[in-house]
Amino acid sequence: TAVGLTGTSITVTDAGGTLSQDLDGTFATDAELAALNTDDADADPTNELNTAVGLTGTSITVTDAGGTLSQDLDGTFATDAELAAVADDDVSVTNTVAGNRIATISEAGITAVDINETVTSLSQNTTTGVISYTDEDGGTPETANVVSTDVNNELTVGADGGASFEMADIDVDGDGATEATVDAAMTDITKVTATAGRIFYPPSIAIDASTNGNGFTVNLYTQYTAQFGSPTVASTGAPSAVPTYGATDLYYYVTYADPTVFDNMSIDASGVLTYDIIGQPADYNALINVVFVVK
Repeated sequence: TAVGLTGTSITVTDAGGTLSQDLDGTFATDAELAALNTDDADADPTNELNTAVGLTGTSITVTDAGGTLSQDLDGTFATDAELAAVADDDVSVTNTVAGNRIATISEAGITAVDINETVTSLSQNTTTGVISYTDEDGGTPETANVVSTDVNNELTVGADGGASFEMADIDVDGDGATEATVDAAMTDITKVTATAGRIFYPPSIAIDASTNGNGFTVNLYTQYTAQFGSPTVASTGAPSAVPTYGATDLYYYVTYADPTVFDNMSIDASGVLTYDIIGQPADYNALINVVFVVK
């Protein structure tokens, strides 16, 4: 801290800047004071004018052999000790959060402060499977369920927190060995559905072959649904109708027809058989075999 006079003002200067207080009066310069000290002709040192400038409380004083002049200052000035004790508060860092450090603010007189980037948090409870997400603001975590809590949901939480389906063991193909995985079950189901399980014979029907003619038709599909839909007898506890497929869910085949009776045969995609009668059965019966295959 430095104390000085500039014109008619007293100044106090430190690292933070300069305070200036104007004085109500005019003071002599060093040169003017020196001239006063040497103006007596006898040059007697005891008559020299010795001048001192100082601070008393809030007043500046000028003292020489003739007495003391005092000028009160409009304010109070700190001592050197008081100025040294004032904390440097030029830098203020607030709202600091934990995170990855990207810089540090340092200045003499303050504690260094780290500048951290904000971070998010993503975690999972491996027991419940719940995933929790916390954003940069550090608010209430958002959660998401990996496995639904619905009553009929057959998925469970696996050991690693992921969704897991535990299939009950079942003997799909009847070979006496149970299938414990979906892949094993599907393999055995494919064996069944790929061949015999998809092929069946429709119910027997009568076709009139008593007269020759061309372009006769019979709807094989409606004959099938009519008999399966209203069976004559059903076992105790059985549904009233046998389940049936849609017309376009099936392929239709004639595997054999008596060539002395039937000719020019064709079947459309809906199961309508068209044929010609070219002769009558020798014993009043002729064979025609029809097969349905599930697509």
